[in-house]
Formats: sequence, structure tokens, C-alpha cells
Amino acid sequence: SFKIFQLCSAKEKGHIMGSFLSALCRPPFQDPIVSLKMMWIQSITRKGATLNIRLSIYNPNTFPLEIKSLTYKASKTSDGVEIASGKLQDSILVLAEESGVANASVVISFGGLGAASKSIARRGKTEFEIGGMISIGVGAKQRVL
Repeated sequence: SFKIFQLCSAKEKGHIMGSFLSALCRPPFQDPIVSLKMMWIQSITRKGATLNIRLSIYNPNTFPLEIKSLTYKASKTSDGVEIASGKLQDSILVLAEESGVANASVVISFGGLGAASKSIARRGKTEFEIGGMISIGVGAKQRVL
């Protein structure tokens, strides 16, 4: 590739170097920081409850982020029984180095909570994992975390 670079004109070399330096100087992407601000009960049934939660989403980047979607679930590690799941209700634009507020729903399974309670009663603890996916738009590009 060095020989190809030698065949470029001075103008092309300048453009290539400018693009390369621009890419090097671009700050790396940092994941947004999500924290719980408020929670309230929307409904309760025999199988579970639906909660509404208000999240604070901090964008540590030097560019704005559009949070297009956010889904998550909490499950017991030992057997994969789902305890809760949820999703973002609307997309949100979070400006550079600022916080935005988003509303999400959470569906809690009483069966999953019961299974976790049995584990706590038997062993004195239970392990669970929280997983999810967030889809972020950065300008015309989209990234899934």
C-alpha cells in the first residue's frame, strides 16, 4: 500500500492524510449512563405487575445521541426464569454531555419473584442477571449495544 500512496498526487495525499488524522482525533464512543429516577405502579394482576419508571440518561460523549430503543430483562442465573422485562416508551435525543429523561415500562412476573424468593429461602441468596439492548443513532449512523 505504500507504493500506491507514492503514486497519489500531492492533493490526494493531503486528502488521505486529513481523513486519517480526523479519524485519529475523533473521540471514542462512550456508553450512555442510565439511572433510575422514579417508579410507580401502573397495574397489578394475578400474574404480575406493570410499573412505569422514569430514567435519567447521561450522554458522556461530545456529540448528541438519539436513543431509538431500549429493551431489557432480569432473569435468575441458575435456571433462566424471567423476573422482569421492560422497554423504553419513546425515543429520546440526549445532547452532548447532558442528561435526558425517558419513561419506560417494567413488567414484573410474580412467578419469577416467587422462584427467586424460594432460592433466597433455601440458600440465603439468589443470583440474577440483567441484560438488554440499546439502539443509538449518532447522526445518520446507528449502533446497537
